[in-house]
Amino acid sequence: MKHLCLSIFVFSLCLSSYAGAESAFRDIPMEEVQAAFNHPTPPHPRLFITNQQLAEIQTKLKSQPHLQIFYQAMLTKADDILDQTPVKRVKTGRRLLSVSRRCLDRVIHLSAAYRFTGKQSYLRRAEKEMLAAAAFSDWNPSHFLDVAEMTAALAIGYDWLYDGLSNASRQTIRLAILEKWGASSGHLPHRAVSISPATVSGSRESPIRFASRNTPANTFAGSSNGLYAVGFRGRRASESSWAVLNNSQFHLNY
Repeated sequence: MKHLCLSIFVFSLCLSSYAGAESAFRDIPMEEVQAAFNHPTPPHPRLFITNQQLAEIQTKLKSQPHLQIFYQAMLTKADDILDQTPVKRVKTGRRLLSVSRRCLDRVIHLSAAYRFTGKQSYLRRAEKEMLAAAAFSDWNPSHFLDVAEMTAALAIGYDWLYDGLSNASRQTIRLAILEKWGASSGHLPHRAVSISPATVSGSRESPIRFASRNTPANTFAGSSNGLYAVGFRGRRASESSWAVLNNSQFHLNY
């Protein structure tokens, strides 16, 4: 399940990068990232892919048959999800991580299938999945990785499906990201960032120890996805967004 989920990202991102292959990768100074928060938020979708890149992928699908393997695998998985019951808040021991990852896997496949085909069945099933997760009492803040991956799931769905979601669903999903992530952010490993008040208690000069590299990558990436998807704004919000991204760059390189 995880590998197929990743294949969609690799498929989409590699294809969309062809047009800009001449541009070398570079390190982006955190000052440049911070300055970006002062600019207008780009339109949806803005996480991982844009409408222009989606169009480029559609064109390449017609001329590169081997890419159809990935495309058909995505659609097959999305079709399988249509009749499955939405996620429920059932913990395994003290963890909700398997539920968060199941939601992420489903939302990615359904959202991608909708963006490529325009079929309402994918959109509505993804919407149903996200609303089910949004209705949870919490996303298990005692283990913040569970929260971060659920945040990523709703962030991607909110962003990729934004134009097709009802206003009520947008509001519900957006508030779930802000409230469940925000209320849980004090549980980030070693309280690397806290949203209320917005302060950073872990500095980039003081390495935070994690059990594995997977934890900081997923924790800070999921949090960043949520903030960027909903266009987190306001003085405190901007400070919290900066804190998350600042810690993200440090811990993903650590």
